[in-house]
Amino acid sequence: MTITFGAIGGGRRTRFFLRLAAALPGRLRISGVVTRGEERGRQITDEWGVPAFRSVGDLLRHERPDYVAAAVPWPAMPDAIRSVVEHGLPVLAETPPAPDLDGLRALWQDVGGTGLVQVAEQYLLMPGHAARLALVREGVIGEPTSVQVSSTHLYHAVSMIRGLLGIGFEPAEVRAGAFDAPLADPLGPDGWTGDGTPQRRTTTIATLDFGGRMGLYDFTENQWWNPLRTRRIVVRGSIGELADDRVVRLTDPVTPVESHLVRRDTGVDLSLEFRDLKHISFDGRVVYRNPFDGSGLSDDDIAVADILERTGVWARQEGPAPYPLAEACQDHLISLAIGESARTGGPVTTGKEAWAQPVRCNGWRLVITEGSGEEADRPALARHPRVGPVAAALPVPGQVHGGGDRGRPRPRRQRAAAAPPLLARAPAVGAADGRGQARGDLRADRRARGARGDRAGGQRGRAGAPQERVPAAGRGRVRGFLRGRRHDAAQRDGDPGGPLVRPRRPARGPAGAAPPADHVITWEGRPWW
Repeated sequence: MTITFGAIGGGRRTRFFLRLAAALPGRLRISGVVTRGEERGRQITDEWGVPAFRSVGDLLRHERPDYVAAAVPWPAMPDAIRSVVEHGLPVLAETPPAPDLDGLRALWQDVGGTGLVQVAEQYLLMPGHAARLALVREGVIGEPTSVQVSSTHLYHAVSMIRGLLGIGFEPAEVRAGAFDAPLADPLGPDGWTGDGTPQRRTTTIATLDFGGRMGLYDFTENQWWNPLRTRRIVVRGSIGELADDRVVRLTDPVTPVESHLVRRDTGVDLSLEFRDLKHISFDGRVVYRNPFDGSGLSDDDIAVADILERTGVWARQEGPAPYPLAEACQDHLISLAIGESARTGGPVTTGKEAWAQPVRCNGWRLVITEGSGEEADRPALARHPRVGPVAAALPVPGQVHGGGDRGRPRPRRQRAAAAPPLLARAPAVGAADGRGQARGDLRADRRARGARGDRAGGQRGRAGAPQERVPAAGRGRVRGFLRGRRHDAAQRDGDPGGPLVRPRRPARGPAGAAPPADHVITWEGRPWW
């Protein structure tokens, strides 16, 4: 399967996309590039063999790709997004989607309800971070309570903090400060400078208080490139801590143990294989596997290629949303608060914005029944246990747990007692109507299940629709319901384990037709999308 996408912009990031498409010809293809200047377009065509156009309309008349990736400067990004959405085509926007809070609000008002916009936030798809996220979601260190990130800047770091903590759209109190200090800065995007003289560089440190969970942001100018400043990732949990690749946790009241994340990189020393990342393991089991094995891509290249491919799968309605606009807006909202607090020296508290409400995702929407207990007021995103975010914004209040999620992960020993919810994709309806419909369908399902008794197997769901039985892990406090599909309850005890399973997908209908029948993907026996 080859994902085809167009691009807007002729700068460094667009060339990044062109390079990845050239490196993965069987996976990614660029149909054309939209540039403002004719000369820049001619350069791209001569160098990469890709046609250039002056407008999105011209690009789409040439060929209609799966989606369009916009990589333009901050001030131009909102209009670039709107220009694609106007043609009814999905768009993947570079970060951030708008330069300031007013821009975010205006953009959301214009395109948020369409569900056509994803954002290229790739950091939790990077192999090392994806492996760490998998361990946190498994509950290896218990409930995550704080995350420290000293690696990348602003919205990228906020995305990592929110993802590792399982934070949705809760208010955050931000306290930040900035100071200057001398630091040699010998390497930048254009290469080695040849100057080792210390220069004044600004370091910004901020705390993000989410009400019981905390993030620490620490970034120095040009930290991405400067070899004198290494990255640091610390996730602290209720029964352990993850610090970079080292994990310590309590296995019983008197036994703390230490383990490590281990990369398998070929082509090192006497390994005569091609230089490549194969996988990352933990305690003898693989927790991350390179989806582009044999490509020789760097970690950042892998993450960007991953989100480019996932966006195409989502645009075809064959997979979940990689990073919805609502998530990127929330990341930048908090990053703007960091900057404001650093300038003023006082705390800044973020509020609940319009994007915290549920929206359709490419013609579909999530229908989640309300949770109960202390977690009921914590909105969440379902997350794949290996590679990051997979669902659009959820209603508030509500909580979703799956094979991995943005809610509070439960330790393995508790999974048999708490079922993950099911994400329902249904035609768009009002938020209140959707929740009421889901609750009514769930009650009808219970009555039907009682009439059937305990028999297993057979056809479930719509008459004639191909179905696969979805095992349930038990009844939890949070319950979801997938419209059009019926589930047996509590057929198994414990955590059955197993591969990623996707039922046969019905054929796609013509443009404008009703969405295809719902389908479920399971991970280790638990439905996660």
